[in-house]
Amino acid sequence: MILIAHRGASWDAPENTVSAVRLAWEQQADGVEIDVRLTSDQRVVVIHDEDALRTTGHGIPVRDLTSDDLEPLDAGLWKGPKWQGEHIPFLEEILNEIPSDRELMLDIKCGSEIIPYLKNILDRAAVPTLMVGAELDVLKIVCRELPSCPVY
Repeated sequence: MILIAHRGASWDAPENTVSAVRLAWEQQADGVEIDVRLTSDQRVVVIHDEDALRTTGHGIPVRDLTSDDLEPLDAGLWKGPKWQGEHIPFLEEILNEIPSDRELMLDIKCGSEIIPYLKNILDRAAVPTLMVGAELDVLKIVCRELPSCPVY
């Protein structure tokens, strides 16, 4: 049995943040699952919802925002004052937090437009164990573009 922390240690920390991933390791998780979307300036950001309303109070769709628009948003305060100032991370920030003996599960929450940007990031990163989840039509493209990557 392996323990995968959903959106990081999201019960105790703001979901899909660097702090949630770090806390997952402290809590002895074997891996983390995170959600990714693409911004209007083609940056891969780690966020579940189509917009940041639930976690930051800003309801504009992620696909319509630039990475500069997202950076100042506070994605931690909704979870409690301890987490104030936590930001919506870029995928690269999360990849820097994955130890070599742990797993990463990426759940693509947008369409296939993200795949070239995701592939570019993953080609440059040393991700120990990676799995990708998405809708079936997106997974078909993932299988073609990232053939060594297991999908779910």
